Amino acid sequence: MSRAAAAVRLSDIAAGGTPDLSSAFGQGDPSKDPYILLLVSLQRLKDENVFFVLFKLFQLYLGIDAIVRQSVFQLIAHTSNEFFSVIMALIQLGETLSWRAKVIEVDEATHVTTDTSDFWVALRIEIGLATTLLFLTCVFAYLCRRLLLQASAKASPTSLTFSLYLFWRRLSLVGIHTNDSGQISSSKVFLLTLKLDAFFHLVFSVFWFVVMTQEGYFLRGGAALAWYILHLVLSLVQIPALFLARYSIRTELPRAMTCFLVIQGLIVLDFIIILQQSASSWVFWVLAGCLAIALSLVTMVLGNMAVRNFDKGLKPHIQALFDENYRERFRATTQKDNSWVIDDDGDDMLARDGT
Repeated sequence: MSRAAAAVRLSDIAAGGTPDLSSAFGQGDPSKDPYILLLVSLQRLKDENVFFVLFKLFQLYLGIDAIVRQSVFQLIAHTSNEFFSVIMALIQLGETLSWRAKVIEVDEATHVTTDTSDFWVALRIEIGLATTLLFLTCVFAYLCRRLLLQASAKASPTSLTFSLYLFWRRLSLVGIHTNDSGQISSSKVFLLTLKLDAFFHLVFSVFWFVVMTQEGYFLRGGAALAWYILHLVLSLVQIPALFLARYSIRTELPRAMTCFLVIQGLIVLDFIIILQQSASSWVFWVLAGCLAIALSLVTMVLGNMAVRNFDKGLKPHIQALFDENYRERFRATTQKDNSWVIDDDGDDMLARDGT
C-alpha cells in the first residue's frame, strides 16, 4: 500500500498539487491538491496495518496464555478476537476497492493517469489474509466446541439438555448466579477484560496522542492544551491502573478498586471526546473507538460486581487465579488426568474445601 500511496502522490504533483500530509487525520484543500483526500485515506490504511500487526501479536500472547492456564473461556475470547480480525480484514478490503475507484474518478477529472497495479496486489493479499483468518476462526471455534463437549460428555451435543447446560455455564461465567462458583467466575471475566483493556486502550490512546502531536493540536488554545495534557496523563496511568485493579481483586481492597473505576471513567470520557473530535468517514477508527469504550464500560460493571464479592470468604480462591498459583498445573503429580474444563475449577476448589 505504500507504493500505491507513492503513485497517488506523484499524480497529485502532476496535477499541480503540493501534498503535505503528516497524519491519518490530516486535512487539505481538494481544489489545490485534488488527490489529498485519497492520500489521507491511504495513510489511514497504513496505520490500520500497524494496528493489525500489534493486534495479532496480542492475540499470540492471549492464545499462548490460554494454553498455559488451560482456560477454555480465554480460548473463546481468543476466538472472538480472531473473528474481529476477519471483520477488520474485510473492512480493509472494501476500503481498498473504494479508494481505487476514487483514484480513477480523480484521474478522469484531472486528466492524469495513476498506476493502480499496486492496488490489485494489495487486494490479492487482503483476500488471502481474510480467507486465512476465517479458516483459523473456524478451527478455533471447532476446538472450543470440542472442549465444551468435554465438559458434558454424557449429554448429546444436539440435545436440549446440552443447550441448557451451555446456557447455564455462560450465565455462570459472567457471575449471574449468586453461588460462590459464579462469583469466582465473574472475577475471572474481570481479569480477562483487564488483559483486553491493556491492549485496546493503550494502542488507541498512544495512536491518538501521536496524531495530536503531529497536527500541533496543543497549539490551538488553552482548552486544547489542557485536553492534550489530560490525555497524556491518562495514557501513562493506564497500565499502572490495571495492575492496581489486579491488586485490589487479590487483596480485596475496595478503595483501590474505587480508584481504578474513577480512572476508568475518565478514560471513557476521554475516548468519547476523541470520537467526537475525529468524527469522519474512517470506519476502522470509529469501530476501534467504540470497541475501546465498550470494553471500558464492561470493565467498570465487572469491577463493581467484584467489589460486592469482597469479604465473602472467596479470597483464597481468587488468589489461586494468579500466575504463581498455576505452578501446580505443571507438577508431575497433578498432570495425570488434568484435562481442560470450562473454567469451572472454582467448583472443584470449593468442593475440596467443603464449602
